[in-house]
Amino acid sequence: LEQLIERQRSSNIELFYNSNMTHLPEKAFILWKNFKKVSVSASIDDIGDRNHYIRYPASWKKIEMHVAKILDHGLILDVTKTVSAMNLFYLDEMLAWAQTRKIHVEYNFVYDPPFLAPKALPQVVRKELLKNEKFQTMASARQRHQLEAIASEEDSPELWEQFVSYTKTLDQSRKQDFQKTFP
Repeated sequence: LEQLIERQRSSNIELFYNSNMTHLPEKAFILWKNFKKVSVSASIDDIGDRNHYIRYPASWKKIEMHVAKILDHGLILDVTKTVSAMNLFYLDEMLAWAQTRKIHVEYNFVYDPPFLAPKALPQVVRKELLKNEKFQTMASARQRHQLEAIASEEDSPELWEQFVSYTKTLDQSRKQDFQKTFP
């Protein structure tokens, strides 16, 4: 970036970053002022303690601070949320968080490992999300359509068992509690 600035080429260049928002050097903001456009696509899977659980050991406080700095500097920011069995039921809260900041959210769905995919949850749980009025009013038509397809998939009891076993193992190794974090 510094060389592009020195060579007076930066004003014609658009930068695009993907980031989990856990590290954002102050120097970046100084350098970015010299570029035509800077866009950041933040990979954030949930808010607060839930994001900390999924993206362990990510600090939500630090992520929020970096999001605020990017927005304060007038840079373009969107969020790509990876939707899994862990965070499927909390989509409305993530959308509300993003909407108050005028941040667009796109979904990326987990398919592998299959026990972390949304379809690992019992179908009755997946269908419950479709009844959530907050989600229905906040989500785009495309997002609702994606979730309707997921909710209609058949139950996979073996994936549910693997999911439960996996979260118990995480809880033991990290000294966390999935059920408290995702009530």
